Amino acid sequence: MTMKVKVNSKTLKFKVRIVIEKDDPGYHAFAPSLPGLHMPGDTQKEAISNAKEAAALMLKCMIQDGDSIPIDVVIPDKKGTVINVNDYTLSSLEEIEVAL
Repeated sequence: MTMKVKVNSKTLKFKVRIVIEKDDPGYHAFAPSLPGLHMPGDTQKEAISNAKEAAALMLKCMIQDGDSIPIDVVIPDKKGTVINVNDYTLSSLEEIEVAL
């Protein structure tokens, strides 16, 4: 399910789940709600930062092109951060600001 977003301000805020996996070397970040968003990082923090920047750019392009935003980005779940017991996977709900 997708939802159209009407732009009424200069900045929109979204919540995007970012998943971090251990990769050799470093880490791999992706956003399940935004297919095609895959970013590397030397550390978990860098991978999250890279994914957040990519998500902001991707969402901005989707808005400018009139594409639908995935509903779970507009109305996110409220589960917060989940860390896998083996510390290889981190999943967190990250706030993404899109400046228009």
